[in-house]
Amino acid sequence: MTIRLLRRSMILAVFSGAALSVMPASAARMTLSGTITYRERIALPPAVAEIRLIDVSLADAPSTTIASTTIKTDRQVPIPYRLRFDPKSIQAGHRYTLQATISVDGSMWFTTTTAYPVLEGGRNQTDLVLERVPAPPAVDAPPVGSWQVVTILGRNITSGPQATLEIDKDGSISGTSGCNRVVGEASMTGNRIAFGQMAVTQMACMPASTMEQERRFLDALGAVVSWHVEPRGDRMALSNAAGKPLLVLRRM
Repeated sequence: MTIRLLRRSMILAVFSGAALSVMPASAARMTLSGTITYRERIALPPAVAEIRLIDVSLADAPSTTIASTTIKTDRQVPIPYRLRFDPKSIQAGHRYTLQATISVDGSMWFTTTTAYPVLEGGRNQTDLVLERVPAPPAVDAPPVGSWQVVTILGRNITSGPQATLEIDKDGSISGTSGCNRVVGEASMTGNRIAFGQMAVTQMACMPASTMEQERRFLDALGAVVSWHVEPRGDRMALSNAAGKPLLVLRRM
């Protein structure tokens, strides 16, 4: 009987020691909680919210993230959050704030633009109001495709041979000036485009206005620096550095 009691006491002592060794680790964590929301009347699709505890004490140095949490959600705002952190990472005299973002498909839709101080006077409940992130500027449809020139240097082509351009994804250029075949290359970055030296066949065409059109067409190509495709995608302007359209084309 005495041996059994002794064994039981030893087992209880072991479990008690294990509990004591675990409790400080769990007790060491502290929690900030609240909600994140926004004022815009926009339905939120499935999104990812991130909340961060930031040390903003040093004005001349980047802020430091103390803790963060990520929430995948398909609910509407307000979205509750709980952010756990280690109080040992908090330094006396430092200033701490909460920052939050909401992203959809990897694109940030909302973010905090106001400072939300925390850990002052034991505050651990904070509701965050986020602001809409401005949408990036719309990107034109690419100029790739077959185009017919309708205006050269402000002058409409109403009759006679038509100039054309074929622009490939790799920048290869082909087409006609209305008389001779034209081939070459163009470099494209964003809405910037620069046509290199064009190779042109050497036929002489009549009437003389056809050759004049070819000269003006090639001169215009050499001065083009940007392109813009209209929203419907059926017309494109090729412009010079001042933004003046030199060529207007219609998709074929």
